[in-house]
Amino acid sequence: MANVYTPAGYDPKKSYAAVVVAHPNGGSKDQVAGLYAQKLSEAGFVTIAFDARYQGESGGEPRRTDKPANRMGDIMGAVDFIQNYPGVDPERIGAFGICGGGGYTFATAQVDKRIKAVRTLSLFNTGDVRRNGYMRTQMNRRSLRQGQRYR
Repeated sequence: MANVYTPAGYDPKKSYAAVVVAHPNGGSKDQVAGLYAQKLSEAGFVTIAFDARYQGESGGEPRRTDKPANRMGDIMGAVDFIQNYPGVDPERIGAFGICGGGGYTFATAQVDKRIKAVRTLSLFNTGDVRRNGYMRTQMNRRSLRQGQRYR
């Protein structure tokens, strides 16, 4: 599920830059992502805020699951949709990720060259935390799991 926000006086015959807004881990389009999408539309952008798979109003099981590859795919899917939205210039698409959505947004922009600009708010790097623990507190444990000796 997604919500598209358009600027006041929106005219599909005009050309607009667009922004895909990715919500935080455990969030939904109706929370902070929707608020920022609305504010960006007030600044003249066409925006889309969407629920990631298994979260919010999106389908799928198990609920409230956060899978990195899926989140990146969801951002790409939002770009697929918004680049074809009436009035959107497909050469002017940006992405804005909030918290965990910020980490996924950066990762997606590295492989999806349709995204021309990236911004984040309160970036949280889920991949680093999954690998190394929060604030890298599990680095020694990680080394032990890999067969290295603890020093």
